[in-house]
Amino acid sequence: KYIAEHGGGRSLIALMNHNYLDIHREASRAISNLLTSFHHQAEIIQDGLPGLIHLALSPDPECQYNAALSFRKLSPNLDSHPGLINGGGLKSLFFLLKVKDIKVRRQAGTALRDLAANPEFKIVYSEQGGIDALVALASERELDL
Repeated sequence: KYIAEHGGGRSLIALMNHNYLDIHREASRAISNLLTSFHHQAEIIQDGLPGLIHLALSPDPECQYNAALSFRKLSPNLDSHPGLINGGGLKSLFFLLKVKDIKVRRQAGTALRDLAANPEFKIVYSEQGGIDALVALASERELDL
């Protein structure tokens, strides 16, 4: 709560735009940790979604995992849905479903499941490929998914 009250989330959001991979990793890890608390979600939803959406497309497995985990933590919060669905989050989640790491894919699939449950965005979700992505995921032979 202290971090949220003093703008710590905004500082971490700014670090996601830094040029160095190590800083991206640490900022993405810190944000995914902060999102465990509902107090930080509003700030990340308001200012941090573009950075998370971009970070998800990173070739770095650690950044991918932290982005997928952040999306999974945000997806039950209906306030995040407009930004995720209309702001490029679905494309990032589709990308994460195709990476090699099973943990990343599991987090991304869970986020997609939660986004699919919102009736307000069901048409957009479907048009952007959400149903096809979930069907493909459900058809995987990997039992850990």
